[in-house]
Amino acid sequence: MHNHVEDSEAILNRQILNNSVKWRAVEDLSERRRRLIRKELRIQDLDTLTYKDRQNIRRNTHKTRSSKLLLLTKKH
Repeated sequence: MHNHVEDSEAILNRQILNNSVKWRAVEDLSERRRRLIRKELRIQDLDTLTYKDRQNIRRNTHKTRSSKLLLLTKKH
């Protein structure tokens, strides 16, 4: 039995957008983060995102992409 509060629609939309942008950022390393976020916003048509949400998505995308790039550039 679950006793936690159900997540709001805004939180779920932010998580979906965050995951899709991170996935696309890793797939296409040359695409700018701003462009990736804008494309996903057009596709998903979200109105519930705040400026803070966009900042967090941008930061998360940068961290994910940086971790992948470091793995590619490491010498073995």
